[in-house]
Amino acid sequence: MFSFTKSISATALVVAALSSLAANVVAWHDVAVAELQCKDFCGTFTFSEGSLSKGKYQTLINVKVDRSNPAEHYMWHIHDNPVAAGDQTCECNSVGGHFNPTKIPEGTKCDPSCAVDTCHMGDLAGVYGNITGGSYTGKFEGKKLNLYTPTKLAQAGTSIVVHDCNGKKVCCGTINLVKDVKGNPVLRGSSTKKN
Repeated sequence: MFSFTKSISATALVVAALSSLAANVVAWHDVAVAELQCKDFCGTFTFSEGSLSKGKYQTLINVKVDRSNPAEHYMWHIHDNPVAAGDQTCECNSVGGHFNPTKIPEGTKCDPSCAVDTCHMGDLAGVYGNITGGSYTGKFEGKKLNLYTPTKLAQAGTSIVVHDCNGKKVCCGTINLVKDVKGNPVLRGSSTKKN
């Protein structure tokens, strides 16, 4: 079950912790969260967007995994669709393919040094590396991502999907805006549980 209070508290900590990564950010706003709570994986993915002084934006990604298989290395991606309410098989079949609004051709090898040209926008493992098993915390600058235009990450109804090393979907959760520009709560997140 999604804990709205827990996510807002976690979001406040994320914004404070990541401020050192983005000293040139004038103001933080727009927070989106995906809560993943499954039998073998439990974590929170938070996206915070900051306004830069020259009218540009920066998105910061915080990953906090509380429980996962310590022997596993997980791939993580943003997928095109939210987790459907009727996705009772817990196989995350409703999430579609990788989020790829810039239409990078399928099969293009993701090279993090030139991610804008070679990586699907949703290929977070390709750009930032896999999530290691057990408890895990990671902080990343999402240079290609933004919560609104042109990529519309949160508004597009996307999801986070975690895969095992063989590519099998382990857990997924819809990315939802939880705060608006003024810091007001707007939506609650959702997750798919595997039993």
